[in-house]
Amino acid sequence: MGRISLPILLIFAASLTLTGAVDTQRAAGPRKLQEREDPEIMRERSEWFYSQRAYPHKYVPARARLNALRELDLMTASKLPLGLATTSNPSWTLIGPKPINTPYTDPVVAGRVSALAVNPGDPSVVYAGAAQGGIWKTTTAGSTWSPLTDRQASLAIGSVALDPTNSNTIYVGTGEENFAGDSYYGAGILKSTNGGTTWTHLCGPFCGPVGQDGFYGGGARIGALAVSPANNQVILAAVALLFKDGIYRSADGGKTWTQVLSGNPGTAVLFDSVNGNTAYAALGNSFPGGTESVFKSTDGGQTWSAANGSGANVLPIANAGRIVLAMDPSHTATLYAGIANVSTGSLLGLFKSTDGAGNWTQLTSTPDYCTPQCWYDHTIAVDPANSSVIYAGGPSPPH
Repeated sequence: MGRISLPILLIFAASLTLTGAVDTQRAAGPRKLQEREDPEIMRERSEWFYSQRAYPHKYVPARARLNALRELDLMTASKLPLGLATTSNPSWTLIGPKPINTPYTDPVVAGRVSALAVNPGDPSVVYAGAAQGGIWKTTTAGSTWSPLTDRQASLAIGSVALDPTNSNTIYVGTGEENFAGDSYYGAGILKSTNGGTTWTHLCGPFCGPVGQDGFYGGGARIGALAVSPANNQVILAAVALLFKDGIYRSADGGKTWTQVLSGNPGTAVLFDSVNGNTAYAALGNSFPGGTESVFKSTDGGQTWSAANGSGANVLPIANAGRIVLAMDPSHTATLYAGIANVSTGSLLGLFKSTDGAGNWTQLTSTPDYCTPQCWYDHTIAVDPANSSVIYAGGPSPPH
């Protein structure tokens, strides 16, 4: 499965020249070479971890985490000695989350952050989703963070999106859709209408289990969410779900869902922030086969057509794996598509369209920012204040 390492963010200017930062805190002296695990060992470890929690069942029962939390509350209330329940809480010292120093070639690592959403009206308010650590919120531009979902149905986070017409309404897609053996499945969607103070659990078709595979059939992994700026009841979700991969749409604020695209896991969904009828999506995978493609909708995500370009200006879909998308907020017909090479895990290319996915041009001076894990940790974004600046995230290079 390859080296799983701390993602690094690269910044490209208009000419796509790398201007990233240098790690000045690296410890002096030689470090050990971090050994790569055999993919089969990683898979077996994940299945062992899962099977312990599912035993004696094939699947972890639906709502098992919520039921366990309720049992814990009952045990705590009923078994405490008389008077202890009213005793003041003991003193605790926060020890995380923070980076961990290691003796290996990647000296500073941390748990994966799989989703971010910034409040457009107040950029000091940010929501971060951890791979198996729930949703965290900062109101101080990252100086301090508070956990919001410790007592929700799943801590595995794949995506988070804010309602563009009301930033207090938050949708969280549970399940980490990063195509790795330790990318845990989720339990549907969490919705808050008060900035994360309270949550509603929306299962839809995503809670599972599905199929016959205990680990991969446990439930959906929701890798991207988008809320329509024209109608905040319309939501799109990019989903990996055994035998039911694709793009899903809700027209009632997440209560019910319809699958509108199939063929591979959905890896990206975007609404045009100026015209809510226009939406874009991508399907891709870490394995060959299925339907790898960029799609476009002109009716708010109800129907879709392939949007891979025309003539000589087409995307190299034949060798495509995971596909990620970004839109220029200042010029919404300008799109970027980062495509993984399904055979090697390297970057097949970063492509740009200036006509709403009608034609695509490869940006040939782009560094290979996500090798060898473009199938795994791969993201791009456009600076909302400067269309010439593009951000690309991938694994940190060997030191």
